[in-house]
Amino acid sequence: MAAYPTNDPSELFYRDLLGIGTRSRRGLFVEQEESITRDLPTLTAAIATNKALFELVPWYSEATDPADASRTMWGFFWMFSDALMWEAPKTGKFAKWAGTGVAHPLPRAPFGGVAIGDRTRLVRLPCTGKEATEAADRLTFSQADLASAGSELGVAPDGSDRKLPSLLPTAELFDRMFLQADVRIAPQPKPPSADLDGDSLAYAARVSQAFAKAPSTVGPTGTRNSLGTPGKIWAIADRMDTWSCCPHFKSWIVACINHGFHTKIDQVGGKPVARMVQNRGGCHNWLHEDYSQIFTAVAGWCLVQGPGESSASWRRTADVYLDKTLCRLVRDKTPVPAIRYRGIASGTKPATRCG
Repeated sequence: MAAYPTNDPSELFYRDLLGIGTRSRRGLFVEQEESITRDLPTLTAAIATNKALFELVPWYSEATDPADASRTMWGFFWMFSDALMWEAPKTGKFAKWAGTGVAHPLPRAPFGGVAIGDRTRLVRLPCTGKEATEAADRLTFSQADLASAGSELGVAPDGSDRKLPSLLPTAELFDRMFLQADVRIAPQPKPPSADLDGDSLAYAARVSQAFAKAPSTVGPTGTRNSLGTPGKIWAIADRMDTWSCCPHFKSWIVACINHGFHTKIDQVGGKPVARMVQNRGGCHNWLHEDYSQIFTAVAGWCLVQGPGESSASWRRTADVYLDKTLCRLVRDKTPVPAIRYRGIASGTKPATRCG
């Protein structure tokens, strides 16, 4: 049973943003399911209607064998170049929206050949942890899909190829997106309101405009094919699906870990370390949603060369998440506690007072 620390950056951030003791009419911090008005499609609705906009990009990771520091391992994990997006129509509630003001170049070629009509109307769809989990389950990719999306790697499918469901990223994998992205931006927060749609449209404009102004991390004429990072994700991390004390409202919740709003890179022990406003020490329950909770997924296959191996091979990402050695490619130390959220805790709710 983990306590949600009152000095955690995410807690302090929201205290400053909303004011201590404040809760929105929409129930932003109310840790229970509430009915809200939403005209933006959910992730699964966008996927089901072939309106989900994303592209798969291979992201690199390397680590040392915990049992033998002389041996290394590396791998590529396919995630998105930005968050999953949707093109807002020029009809209905969205007719009066002027758009983001800039033509956002990502995704360059949306997966599945989904067409983009107006790149100034791309919105990063907000989501709950529950919705993110269901969307990851629904997005299935084969080795052939990934080989096509990472053609520069020169790999081909093997005899075990089939479509596998995706996973939510670990917090550490999302950090690697920030470290490796062609373009990095500062967090773009504003106080949340009761209007989730309006907040999300405004956030789309802030992020896309920040991307347009930010330099490439690979030089003045460098590529701009990925964004680090477009918001906060629901992450696979320690404390997921455990009872956690949220002192902001003095209540126990079943934790769904939110992670992101990256700010800078520090050097620690000669290695780059990503810093962020909301780290994996924070959480909500898995029914919470706000404009900044965006979605990216990790494909169910990855390409890994383990310690002592002479070449890379396709592996199930879930197996890497759970392997006591290979997990170092996606985690700081230990295997993940679970590969997906359930939204329920295994133990009973603590009887002790929270906060």
